[in-house]
Amino acid sequence: MTLGSSWNRLYEKEEFLLGSLPIKLSPHQIGIQEVLSLAEFRGRIPEQVTLFGIIPQSYEPGVELTPLLAAKLPALAELVVAELREAGHVIQQI
Repeated sequence: MTLGSSWNRLYEKEEFLLGSLPIKLSPHQIGIQEVLSLAEFRGRIPEQVTLFGIIPQSYEPGVELTPLLAAKLPALAELVVAELREAGHVIQQI
């Protein structure tokens, strides 16, 4: 499922490129790709991993979400809830 353009795009599951490790500018920049690669190397990779994310329009520092990013959060929450329900969890709105 994708919504919008390449930035502020909502990604689901298989669209993440977990097979390649991105170039990092610092050894402190560890991402999910490195975590999963290390887990696989140690023989402790989870049977299933589900990831959801939104690529922001800008990486500039700030204290609030951009309006475009904030508008994507409800759709992201719906995807997460649907995935949890599909896995058999009971989700109640509070």
